[in-house]
Amino acid sequence: MEKYDYKRAITHDIIDYIHDNKIKIDWTLSDNDIVEDLVDLLWDTNITGNDNLNYYGTEDKCSEYLCGNSDLLYEAAREFCLDDNINILLKHYEDKSLARYFDTTIRCYLLNSCVYQAIKELKKEEYEQFFRKSNDE
Repeated sequence: MEKYDYKRAITHDIIDYIHDNKIKIDWTLSDNDIVEDLVDLLWDTNITGNDNLNYYGTEDKCSEYLCGNSDLLYEAAREFCLDDNINILLKHYEDKSLARYFDTTIRCYLLNSCVYQAIKELKKEEYEQFFRKSNDE
């Protein structure tokens, strides 16, 4: 089984979400401001898994995603201090949603850096479209 690339998947999900929802980005803002606005917008979506109604990963699928990503899970757990709150983990274990919980933890942990990568790719798209239009005229 190939290791799931969270960063690539999340970055592409962000770009798709922006395109699908026709979100206009104000390129006059600083990258930090754009990222902050997008993180606020995307936090409660299925991109992070915080949107429980539309979560696309089954428990089994999330287990597959986690396979080979224990280092990333460890980083995310440390960032969010999950290792200090065993009660949260026990609750998710009892609900049989531990893999989903860990998957969501990683997605939330990576959201900021993936938004940065997505805006970098979107800027490149905008630049290429601008020059295609200019050459067509």
